[in-house]
Amino acid sequence: MEIITSAQNNKIKTYLKLQKAKQRYKHQQYTIEGWHLIEEAFNHQMDVQWVFMTQAVADTNQMKEWIVSFENTTQFYVISNDLVQLMKATETSQGIFACIGLQQLSLDDYFLKSTDANGPLLILDGIQDPGNAGTMIRSAKAFNFSGVIFSKDSVDPYNDKLIRSTQGMLFELPLMTESLEFTYEFLIKMGYTIYVTDLNEEAIDLQTATFKEKTALVIGNEGQGISELSRSFAHQSLVIPMNERVESLNAGVAASIAMYTIDRSIHA
Repeated sequence: MEIITSAQNNKIKTYLKLQKAKQRYKHQQYTIEGWHLIEEAFNHQMDVQWVFMTQAVADTNQMKEWIVSFENTTQFYVISNDLVQLMKATETSQGIFACIGLQQLSLDDYFLKSTDANGPLLILDGIQDPGNAGTMIRSAKAFNFSGVIFSKDSVDPYNDKLIRSTQGMLFELPLMTESLEFTYEFLIKMGYTIYVTDLNEEAIDLQTATFKEKTALVIGNEGQGISELSRSFAHQSLVIPMNERVESLNAGVAASIAMYTIDRSIHA
């Protein structure tokens, strides 16, 4: 197994470049870090292209098993401790990193290829915080949503903090980035009902609404809320009933409550 000690190594230089979204799409790769995420990537048969590890990690039984199992599809490298300090995105690194092939999925492809293409979808309208987006992906999986669509002005789905906050659930769900106008026109043609979480005179109580499989739930930007474009396409606005002394909920929390309620309604 090759040992890398220099930050000038081409693969290390590429890994570091992939911290920027533009470079991820240029190279069609993204990075993950830590035992759990890399194990989930292997378990979900993702395109794990490169794995970098310390000598201590290389000596573990788990890593020896992975090298035997995936040596034909994945390149494994031992790196120095100095490189760990350069590559780590967390305060306490486990000394193991990977580059994954980025497989972009369009809305058209989703409906052609997915076996669950008519299920409920979550749409992120300008969501900026990667932690919030990661929480929403985890909740989408927990509450049986079929996929997540990111607007083009939302956080990148392959942001490293977002990936960590999903706890591996990004490998479980189709993730798409599309323009909102195209998304709404497409979904309406497919028979979807568009719901937005928005406090207005026409909003109905989330708990009293009845939902069907072809539901698209839109969650707006943390500070600005739902965009005017989303409002213009929405069939119905929803409001989450809560204590009047509380002005608003965190976007990830609001999305989770709404998805839980929609799932309960669909499977009642």
